[in-house]
Amino acid sequence: MLTKFISIFLCVMMLSSVSIVKGDEQINQTDSIISPLKKGQKAPFTGVELSPKAVAEMMTMISSVDDEIKIEVDKTKSDVMAQCNFKSAEQRTICETNAKITLAQLNEQKSVNSTLINQLKKEESKHSNTFLMLSLGFASGTIATILSVFAITQITK
Repeated sequence: MLTKFISIFLCVMMLSSVSIVKGDEQINQTDSIISPLKKGQKAPFTGVELSPKAVAEMMTMISSVDDEIKIEVDKTKSDVMAQCNFKSAEQRTICETNAKITLAQLNEQKSVNSTLINQLKKEESKHSNTFLMLSLGFASGTIATILSVFAITQITK
């Protein structure tokens, strides 16, 4: 930063100490003028002559570049932060909504399960004893088998 300041200061000092060159035209000192010198023109140097206003404008532009860059960087930062905050809020809202939907579905499934369990208990209470039914089925199956075997042996005699 200090080297930039020293460089700018030396440029201003060198440019302001240049002797005034009389050209073909009358120069109005109120306008900022940058006039290139051509080979063969009488001047203490070859190059570009700057009016004091042009030098002041250039110095203002040079000194304001850092501020312009800072302003642009700050603007870009704030834009990016706004986009990031928006996306974050959007994702948070989506997650909260999905959590609520999942919770509602879970509660619905719990109520369906409890209803089915209650219906199953009612149906079980309507039916008679399962062990008794199995015993009767086994006994009737055994009797039917014995009778079938007896009938087949009587027929085959």
